[in-house]
Amino acid sequence: MTRIFAVRAKAIEQLTAPTFSTNGVWNAGVWDGQKYNLLEGTLYVNASCQLTIYHAQQSGDWDFSESWYATSGQGIGFTTSLRGRYITMRLTAASGLTPSTCRLGSWGKESDSLVEIEPVRAMKPASLLKVTGASAGVALSLGKVKAVIVKALVANSGNIFMGGNAPGDYPYSGYGYLLEPGESLSLDVDDFSRLAVFANVSGDRITYAGVH
Repeated sequence: MTRIFAVRAKAIEQLTAPTFSTNGVWNAGVWDGQKYNLLEGTLYVNASCQLTIYHAQQSGDWDFSESWYATSGQGIGFTTSLRGRYITMRLTAASGLTPSTCRLGSWGKESDSLVEIEPVRAMKPASLLKVTGASAGVALSLGKVKAVIVKALVANSGNIFMGGNAPGDYPYSGYGYLLEPGESLSLDVDDFSRLAVFANVSGDRITYAGVH
């Protein structure tokens, strides 16, 4: 029987971005009557605009504010500094500009959620792999996994470069994740064959294994 563990984790819950009034200003009042933790998002602009967020311990009792300013062509990220507060927001475009010149893009709040994590059930080892300097590298063998660890043998004479097993992602000399002799890297992938390796010195070897 497989045991499933439930853990409490922080996550960013995406929220619907607000709209604007005719003057380029959006004022939410109390956003849906809830207190929020760590709101974060991105402010997209094609003209000068400012986002101001007001905080309150109690609804309507605004006692703190913070602002972010962006100029033409920028997309800036922002994160509020207070937690567990009511908020209202005001987004203002420069005088004479239309509301569409400023908008909120990604926008979310921090929330607690239960995440189910299935533990590793088995390790899937593989034979030592002799790596060549062939174009596009050498793909790892087929096999479904949840994560892979790859290690360059200490006795290697040169470096190993690791990349993907698809056009544009293939490793070659000077391109890919560099593994010097004795170094290792672990990655979350669903199949060994997603990865390929390239050796500066043909014949150097790696050892690798997966879990599932």
